[in-house]
Amino acid sequence: MTGWSMNFRLIGPLVSSEVLEGLPDNCRYDGISLPGGVAEAMRRANIFVLPTLEDAYGLVVLEAMASDLPVVTTTNSGAGEIIDDGRDGLIVPAGDASVLAEAIHRLVEEPELRFSIGDAARYKVEERYSWETYGEKVLSAIGGLDARVA
Repeated sequence: MTGWSMNFRLIGPLVSSEVLEGLPDNCRYDGISLPGGVAEAMRRANIFVLPTLEDAYGLVVLEAMASDLPVVTTTNSGAGEIIDDGRDGLIVPAGDASVLAEAIHRLVEEPELRFSIGDAARYKVEERYSWETYGEKVLSAIGGLDARVA
């Protein structure tokens, strides 16, 4: 290990409070964050992990990518469909704690990979998922409707 001490922050609502029982010393639960709190947490983070068992589409994944963070998420995250595994994020099998731990460890041990994945993630969000890009797509679709009506 490179001398890092890994600390994990859990932010957001919980379905089951049993998850918090027996948390290791390097893990804390911050609860539901106030507006701006998640963005501040992302600015202070090095890696974003969403080890979800089921999540239709975690917008927080795009927010993490936009924050220049390498994302580790699961095959059961709809947001995982926008990630090119190994290029702008890492996708692991849902429920496989050892593979999840390996992916996190890899990003900690390989700073070049961590930075390149974070940079690629931010670029992807800027190019494909920004509000500007979304607005252009909407206006283009609306323009296409005019042509079909005329």
